[in-house]
Amino acid sequence: MTKLALFGAGGKMGVRLSKNLTKSDFNTVHVEVSPEGRARLKAELGIECQAADAALDGVDVVVLAVPDTAIKKVRSIDH
Repeated sequence: MTKLALFGAGGKMGVRLSKNLTKSDFNTVHVEVSPEGRARLKAELGIECQAADAALDGVDVVVLAVPDTAIKKVRSIDH
């Protein structure tokens, strides 16, 4: 099964993607930095988020559902 890491999983677009990905064949792991986003994802879909490092372990696909202004920060996670 393909492992997919969804960054920004608790935002508006991230929750929509998370909901759709629950119906897919992907093994999806969810990453969200904001407490509000993590709470939203848990309340709406019952999904717990993982730390970025854990989500990236053995990942095949990374999807970024983050604001354009956050892309530079996300790119810098492993540098």
